[in-house]
Amino acid sequence: MINNVNGGLKDMPVEVFETKYPVQIKRYGFRPDSGGPGEFRGGCGLYREYELGTDCNLYLWFERSRTPAWGLLGARDAAGPVVKVRSNGSEQQMLKVNKMPCRAGDTLTVHTGGGGGYGDPLTRDSQAVLRDVLAGYVTREGAERDYGVVIGPDLKVDPAATARKREELAGNRSRKQARKRKG
Repeated sequence: MINNVNGGLKDMPVEVFETKYPVQIKRYGFRPDSGGPGEFRGGCGLYREYELGTDCNLYLWFERSRTPAWGLLGARDAAGPVVKVRSNGSEQQMLKVNKMPCRAGDTLTVHTGGGGGYGDPLTRDSQAVLRDVLAGYVTREGAERDYGVVIGPDLKVDPAATARKREELAGNRSRKQARKRKG
């Protein structure tokens, strides 16, 4: 498997893939919190979980793990790729391997990197963040941590808590930048 820079693998339909190869795709979807937080959020990476149906050799070549897609104008970088191989009850993470023996029943989970964001994430419209959470692109924890948007148990934005959280995050960022200038 070779990823296409920060996008996904060749996106062959699951049914076609499973017909062509002795593999079952157990899970497939968007990778939450993988797009770089910004006023305009970066695109999410994908995840796929493959269960091998036969013994085989694994070849991986994934890039952009140390320098994932970067954010611009105050946005943050995206999450980089992650590949997990589960075999005989143990799990390994790797991004590059040549001819690693795998057995039928082993599971390979591929998380592709996301795209970088654009602009300050604390200025993203709180209703846009809520829509991202409801669509599964951003988790509730990610909404609060990355955008300062507090979503209550009723799945509605809490405006007062959001204003306080955004003020706190902006203050933390200012202090961090001041320390960086001094150091």
